[in-house]
Amino acid sequence: MSNKKITPEDVGRELGLSAATVRRKMEDGSLPIGDVETDGERKSYIIYPKPLYDVTGIKLNGYEPPGEIKDYKALAECIIVDLSRVATEMAKYYSKKNKEKERLNR
Repeated sequence: MSNKKITPEDVGRELGLSAATVRRKMEDGSLPIGDVETDGERKSYIIYPKPLYDVTGIKLNGYEPPGEIKDYKALAECIIVDLSRVATEMAKYYSKKNKEKERLNR
């Protein structure tokens, strides 16, 4: 994923709008794709890839929406298997550490 900042100009190009229109819509809330921060007279427009996609369908900056989960039971079973594997590995690790500690304390 690219770390390039998404600008109102980028969004405007995709939507066929001017950057000024994108800024105005972000300010009035009709284009909720990020934050408008004010520092005195200066405004900064922070545009986030996920809300941009959710609101407009535009994918910029390498953003890909997450895949749809179709089988929650299968997902849960995979998670259980992974957690069991991790728990087993941790038990082996700490068992080994305890044996080493006992050996050193003799």
